[in-house]
Amino acid sequence: MKIIRYIDSKGDTHYGSYKKNNGTTRIIGDIFQDFEDSGDSADIFKLLAPFEPKDIICIGMNYKQHAFESNTHFP
Repeated sequence: MKIIRYIDSKGDTHYGSYKKNNGTTRIIGDIFQDFEDSGDSADIFKLLAPFEPKDIICIGMNYKQHAFESNTHFP
């Protein structure tokens, strides 16, 4: 089973259980603690990223050449 996140045709966000040969069914409950597969077919309008990001962390010196150009490289 693979867990997906999606928006249904009404605009609500849900999690679903994707099964290769049996399609996708809607998940009920908290996927991080206690959930169950409803067995109902998922009404998928748009697939989303698996989890909603809470924080985005960026590093300014992710390219070696840029670090040298800005004279902030480390030996």
